[in-house]
Amino acid sequence: MTTRMDRKHGMAARVLPGVLVVAAAVALLAGRAVSQDKGPKAEKEGANIQKKEQKGPGKNAGAEEKGAASKGPSEQEMAEMMKRWAASATPGEHHKLLEPFVGTWDITVRSMMNGPDAPPSEFKGMAEVKWILDGRYIEENLKCEMPMPDEKGGTKKMDFTGRGWTGYDNFKNKYVATWIDNMSTQVMLSKGDADPKGKVFTFYAEVDEPVEGKQEQMLKTVARIIDKDKHVFEMYNLSVSEKDKIMEITYTRK
Repeated sequence: MTTRMDRKHGMAARVLPGVLVVAAAVALLAGRAVSQDKGPKAEKEGANIQKKEQKGPGKNAGAEEKGAASKGPSEQEMAEMMKRWAASATPGEHHKLLEPFVGTWDITVRSMMNGPDAPPSEFKGMAEVKWILDGRYIEENLKCEMPMPDEKGGTKKMDFTGRGWTGYDNFKNKYVATWIDNMSTQVMLSKGDADPKGKVFTFYAEVDEPVEGKQEQMLKTVARIIDKDKHVFEMYNLSVSEKDKIMEITYTRK
């Protein structure tokens, strides 16, 4: 029978993020497409067109040229398209709210793997967070020694390394984040919002639980900015309850 401790260890090993643990890319394609049929009918029509060209332009030549020119977007349309692209691709005020998370941090991790009535396990680590891609995302690199169950019913320390990216999607009007680590092969994708003061960031994500054979278990993560030198990250397992906190990480600036 799977114990709560096993389940919590499994969850923590895969989804331990530092701060707000998609990568999103925007591409604008505009142009003209001309489709050609290579069958016998098209070859015959091509031959007829060639004969007409040899005889010189017909009375509808001007109209045909005008119709061909209208197939592509006008200059005004192209300008509007570029304007929309620029608005979706340019970092703004929402991105700036992520600045307090940038820096080098000592972290203290409290893991509630044995349930709310048992004392949490606590361990230390460090994290580095920096801006990437011209202020569009913050990238976190987190390292710590994480206690994991061993075969004899005790615990053993294992090196944990995770990496996350967080940004703001201007088109979706949502914060977005990605997290990967060395204790899982899945990618955690999450979306969320900040409170009006930009001090509390709440994200939601679906993760798989291989220990129990379950998929798409809902998680909530909350990052609270205490001041410029400290913030706290919390993780809740919503498949159990809104109050089932499974992880808490305190970041203190070095």
